[in-house]
Amino acid sequence: MSAETLNPLIERLARARGIGDAYHTYQGELKHFSLATKTAILRAMHCRVDDAALLEAQIRESEAAHPVGLVGGIGERRRTPR
Repeated sequence: MSAETLNPLIERLARARGIGDAYHTYQGELKHFSLATKTAILRAMHCRVDDAALLEAQIRESEAAHPVGLVGGIGERRRTPR
């Protein structure tokens, strides 16, 4: 299966499983998760990431269980300087 097919599905499954796009370090620096990191985290969560049909099934399962995502709107909070 080509990366062009799998990458968007991996991104969608990562969001559905509560994996964000970025985080702030303790120093306040914004760090973005790479696709490779998201893939490794999903594998550690026992997700299959090498087959489009399995990815789609896992996405449906996750989205059905958590329609607004695992963190809801909380993950979209913006950090303001103090």
